[in-house]
Amino acid sequence: MGGSNRRPFPVHPGAKGRRVLLEMLSNPKVQAVLAVAAVMIVSFVGYQVVMRLRPSTSKADTNPADAMANFEEMKLQGDIDEGELRQIKTVLGKQQQSTSND
Repeated sequence: MGGSNRRPFPVHPGAKGRRVLLEMLSNPKVQAVLAVAAVMIVSFVGYQVVMRLRPSTSKADTNPADAMANFEEMKLQGDIDEGELRQIKTVLGKQQQSTSND
């Protein structure tokens, strides 16, 4: 009944590969590369989510008449005053003139 006849626990064939992987992942350079890659992936996914959820704000989707109606509604709600509305009308009028001249 001595312990000399006992065989050690069998070593899993992938144990050496795991050890090599753990040693590689403990290298600060590898950790830095993985951290940068993770940040880039999270940033890309976040950008894609924002672009799908946010309504389009391109110039092709806006026209001065709709914009003016929105600003007049803002004035009625008290978000902007009469002077600000006049300035907006002036800017929108200039934009309409410049687009009609093109």
